[in-house]
Amino acid sequence: MLKWAPRVFGIIVIGLWLVFSFDVFSMYEIWYRVLFAFLTHNIPSIVLLVALIFSWKKPIVGANVFIGVGVFISIYFFVENGFEAIVTILMFGISSIVIGLGFLFDHIIE
Repeated sequence: MLKWAPRVFGIIVIGLWLVFSFDVFSMYEIWYRVLFAFLTHNIPSIVLLVALIFSWKKPIVGANVFIGVGVFISIYFFVENGFEAIVTILMFGISSIVIGLGFLFDHIIE
């Protein structure tokens, strides 16, 4: 159970990031600008997906990347928006840290 939990939750969080990147299609711009904005919004999802693929066999990679991304996102949104960004911090920052801790426990158990 503990081995699969960070992987499943990682897929869920990456999917959530992908869903939120679809808001660029509501922009009234030229198609290539919308496509560029969509690809730009998906960079964190792609990075986390690559980290998840590598961490499937080596959980320490997932621990480092997910904890690092979670801390960075939390600090960034808090500095930019203060306490108004608490929902964003909880949704993306803290969830990434929890997934990273799951990978770290998986690494310790192995």
